[in-house]
Amino acid sequence: MKPMRCCTPRTPRATTGSRSAGHWSTPGPARSSPPRTTAPDSPSGACTSPGERSHVWKSPASHPRPSIAPVLTEPWPPTVCWPIASPMRPCTRARPGKPRRSARSPGNAISSSSSTRSTTAPKPRGTLLPVELTPLRYFRVIARTGHLTRAARTLGVSQSTLSAMLKKLEAEVGAPLLHRTAHGVELTEAGTLFMEHAESALRSADNAVSSVRQLLGLEIGSIRVGGGATVTTYILPRIVSAFRKAHPGVRFSVRELGSAAVANAVALGELDLGIVTLPLPPGSTDLIASRLATDELRLIVPPGHPMARQKSFRWAHLSAEPVIAFEAGSAVREIIDHASADAGVTLDVVMELRSIESIKQMVSASIGVGFVSRFALPDQTGLGCRDGRLTRELAIIRRSDRVPSPAVVTFEGMLRAREPG
Repeated sequence: MKPMRCCTPRTPRATTGSRSAGHWSTPGPARSSPPRTTAPDSPSGACTSPGERSHVWKSPASHPRPSIAPVLTEPWPPTVCWPIASPMRPCTRARPGKPRRSARSPGNAISSSSSTRSTTAPKPRGTLLPVELTPLRYFRVIARTGHLTRAARTLGVSQSTLSAMLKKLEAEVGAPLLHRTAHGVELTEAGTLFMEHAESALRSADNAVSSVRQLLGLEIGSIRVGGGATVTTYILPRIVSAFRKAHPGVRFSVRELGSAAVANAVALGELDLGIVTLPLPPGSTDLIASRLATDELRLIVPPGHPMARQKSFRWAHLSAEPVIAFEAGSAVREIIDHASADAGVTLDVVMELRSIESIKQMVSASIGVGFVSRFALPDQTGLGCRDGRLTRELAIIRRSDRVPSPAVVTFEGMLRAREPG
C-alpha cells in the first residue's frame, strides 16, 4: 500500500506487513514498483525515485518514539516521500513498460500523469452562433456615446438590460469589447475591429430592408426629377399630386433647369429622371430617352393687337414686332431662332425671360409678343405658325447603367399614363 499524506509521523517501512499503534508497515515482497531508496549523499534523505518530484517530511525531534517498535529497514527518523502532482491521492505512476491497473477497475489501465492530460484542442471562448442585429445596434450606440447610462437613455431601455446584452454579446464574440473606465467605456482592440464589421452589417441590413419595402409597398423612398419651365409648371404638378396621394411616404425633389443642364444632372446621378427636349446634347451615350409628348410653341399677343383675332401667323408678320423670348441657349429659343432664320426673318428680341408666367404677364402689359408652350395655354388658344408648325419632342431620360427604384418606375408609368394633351 502506498504512503498517504497525513498530519502525524509514520513509522518506517517494516517487513512483516502489520499495522500497529496507528502506524503502517508494508511488506516488501508484495510491492508492485521498485522500492524507493534514499541516497546516502542526498540532503535530508530526499527521495531518489527516477523522474519523481517529492516533498520530504521528517519527524520532528520532539516527537516521541512509538512504544511498539516494528522491525526497521532504515534508521530513525524515517523519510516519507509522496508525489505532489496529485495531493491526497496515492501515486498512480506506472512502471515503465507496464501500465498499473486500478484495484477497483482492473480492466482500466491508469496511465502516468503526463499521459492523462487531454490531447483535444482547447475550446474557443466564443460560440459559433450568429449574432443578432439588435445587439449590434445597441453596441453601436454604446460605442458612439461612450457611456452605458447615456446609451440606455438614448435607446429607451434600462441600464441593466443594456449591461446584460453587452455581457451576452461579449460571450458570443469570445472577447471583451469594452474597457470600463471611471468616465465611461472605451472600445478595446477587439471592440474596434468588431465595430467596423458591425457597422458594415447594419448598413447592409438597412439597405436590404429599405429595398424590400420600396419594392413591395413604396413605403419610403425618394424621386429626383428635373425639367424645363413648361414641365415643372404645367406637367409635373398634377402628376406629383396624384402620386403623393397614393404613396405619401415618397419624397420628391424637383429642379427647374434647361434641357442640357437636366441631361447633365441625370448623367452625373444627381437626378433619377429628367424631361427634356430632344435631341439630347452630344456625348449623352449613357442616357436612355423615351418619348413622352409632342409640344407645340404658339404665339401670344397683347389684348387689342391686330393679330389678336387671328388663328395663325406668318414670320413676315413679326418683322417689326418687339418679341419677348426665352433666354438665349434654351431649347425653346433655339427652335424659334432656327425657324425664323429659315424664313428669312430676324426677330427683334427686347426681353429675355426664363419663366413662362413672366412672359405671359409681359405680353399682357403690351410690351411685345411672345412664344409659349401649348400646355401653358387654356383651350388651345394662341396662334399657330402657317409657315410650319413649331413643334418639339419631350422625352423622359434616365441613366442606362442604373436600375431605377420601384418608386421611380411607378412615377414614370404615371407620367406616361397621364400624358398631357
